[in-house]
Amino acid sequence: MTDALFYELLTTDPITRARCFSKFPEVNNPVRIIGHIGPMLLHEQRTNTKALSFLSYEVAEKFRFNPQLRNAEYQLPLEARRNTDEQTSHIFDGVERYIQRINNAVSFFPLVAQGSDEARKKALKDYEDDLAKPETIIEFFRVLDDSNLPPPTLLSDEWATFRFYQVNLLFALHTLYRHRGEMPSSLSNRERTRLEHDEHDASLFVTAVMAGGLATKESKLIRWWHLLCPNKPIYDN
Repeated sequence: MTDALFYELLTTDPITRARCFSKFPEVNNPVRIIGHIGPMLLHEQRTNTKALSFLSYEVAEKFRFNPQLRNAEYQLPLEARRNTDEQTSHIFDGVERYIQRINNAVSFFPLVAQGSDEARKKALKDYEDDLAKPETIIEFFRVLDDSNLPPPTLLSDEWATFRFYQVNLLFALHTLYRHRGEMPSSLSNRERTRLEHDEHDASLFVTAVMAGGLATKESKLIRWWHLLCPNKPIYDN
């Protein structure tokens, strides 16, 4: 379980939260909690070498979930609420960066912002198929020409940097398709919440890609999984 997913479980509605935590056994370390992809990206940027497995970033401390989380009437204590409020602030900043990444990708996907709905839908599928090709992502890094990133000649689909940009380009593509182009500067609360979920999904999906397995019922993610990881297991029942 990623730390982002743990946050989502804590902050979802109490009934759903109780149902989720009721599924965990009452033992120490019922799941393996791992951090986000940030340390892997930082390692690759600093050393120009491929990061270690995600499991190398596992939270090592012993822990046990509070059994009260199985109770829908339970309210988080003050300290836990402060921690989730702080995380919410980080998420807001993350959504702002996510929007910036989306708008920076407009020039890469012009055909999803123009023409008929049928033409835009075909362009969407063509772009998806293209982003699944390693040579497309390598060429993206060449065009980006960012000296802070590992050289494109070193990258492959085994690198966290490669997968992070590949997955985020897919999410940017779909958001640009949904909005017919660049994101507006002013967003409704509903759209901002949707983008927050997208940013979470992108983080979880790239983690799954790096870990080599995915459990989801979302059709878009299932389709992308078969494009990016055709030989890796997926649990979609």
